Amino acid sequence: MKKKIILVSLLGIALLSKAQVGINNSAPAATLDVTAKTTGAIPGTPEGLISPRLTLLDLNQKSSAYTTAQTGTLIYVTDASNDTPAGKTIKIVDVGYYYFDGSIWQRINTGTGTGTSSDNIYTSNGTLGANRTVAMADKTLSFTSGTPTVNQFNVDGTVFSVDTQNDRIGVGTATPQRTQHVSGSLQITNELNVGGNATTAGSAGTIGQILTSGGPGAAPIWKDASTGTGINIYTADGTLTGNRTVTQGANTLTFTGTSTNAFSVDGTTLSVDAANNRTGIGTTTPQRTQHVNGSLQITNEFNVGGDATTAGNAGTADQILVSSGPGAAPQWKNMSSVSGGLASANYVQGTSEITVNQGTTADVPGVSVTLTVPAGRTQTLFFTIQGYSSTTNNSFAGQGVFSLLQNGVKISSAYSSSGSGGVYLPNGTLLTNLPHPTTFIKSISLPAGTYTFKVQYSAWANNHIINKLPSNYVGYNGDTEAMLTKMTILVFND
Repeated sequence: MKKKIILVSLLGIALLSKAQVGINNSAPAATLDVTAKTTGAIPGTPEGLISPRLTLLDLNQKSSAYTTAQTGTLIYVTDASNDTPAGKTIKIVDVGYYYFDGSIWQRINTGTGTGTSSDNIYTSNGTLGANRTVAMADKTLSFTSGTPTVNQFNVDGTVFSVDTQNDRIGVGTATPQRTQHVSGSLQITNELNVGGNATTAGSAGTIGQILTSGGPGAAPIWKDASTGTGINIYTADGTLTGNRTVTQGANTLTFTGTSTNAFSVDGTTLSVDAANNRTGIGTTTPQRTQHVNGSLQITNEFNVGGDATTAGNAGTADQILVSSGPGAAPQWKNMSSVSGGLASANYVQGTSEITVNQGTTADVPGVSVTLTVPAGRTQTLFFTIQGYSSTTNNSFAGQGVFSLLQNGVKISSAYSSSGSGGVYLPNGTLLTNLPHPTTFIKSISLPAGTYTFKVQYSAWANNHIINKLPSNYVGYNGDTEAMLTKMTILVFND
């Protein structure tokens, strides 16, 4: 206690005599001059000056004690998280030294945190270590330019750019061409004002008005659609002065209506019946969903069936379109499967000459065919058969019969004969039997199944030659088919 009293007494004497106090020195250079007692790294002898240590809560509780009389007070905040900054402590958000400026506590930059005391936007670049907020309160923040330049202030290059040389602001561009230049899309969620001046708000127009140009150097003007410049198809007819193109991009263009012929091109060229959901080509009164009153040219596939979201069937090559009746889409079908349609055409002819002796019967070589009627169907077969028979001697007549057989059973026949007469061959031989062509037809309807049809010849009088090669006739020109037996079968679906 005695030492403390002596120290205080000495300090008092020094203050009274010199108005300056020196600690650990005899010649103080200021009001208070503290000199370290020891130098070097000596354990157990910390040196320095410790300011009062307080928490944010302490300062909030003592707030009323600090007035302009305490301007310049220096403290160290040890905890800035035990209360909420407010009023005079509004800027105390972290541990560190603060001084009182007569109104609020101000932070002394000690170089703590992610930045350094050398970070200064006026002299060098830097990087934010965290989110920052400038609390302006009732103060203003202005940037002034000594030498105006283009893009003097910007955010991320072109996101926001200030051209102080031309007094312009660019959004999406660093070289704005007008006072406000937006290079990109613009979204307006409230009124759009035009006109006015630097101190007067422009007009937002009224509902339904349209914005019309005021020409170069003038603000546009809100006008009623009916009085706006130019033609407006919503209120009046008009005439195009040139070709026009609507570039839709990914957007849609929809016309809504409820009347017949709600939309048309040149009267009947194209007509939309919105009342009945029909379109007409060549008519303003379409009777079906698509009604073409005139010719129709199809240069690609023709689809039938399907629905509103599924493509119909284009069929396969050579199929035909068959009606399915009212209210149903037609169908592509093979001709061979259509009722009344030709299912197949078949032709055979004799292959080799054969002699049929009197009183015998023989198959005509080559004149045979096997056909199948599909399951679930009946078919009608039309036969046309033509044949010749010639006798082997010079008798004046020959007789016989051509027969048509189905699965070995005769279903039709025709009489054949060689007429009498005389024709001399080049060698002087008299040809007395002159064969007449025998032609007969037949039709039958058959159910599903497989059937074999063939032609036979029966010789009644004399021996006969079938599929004769007529090389012994005067004037023969080499035609090998002339006297062959022939059969044609046309098959139709019932």
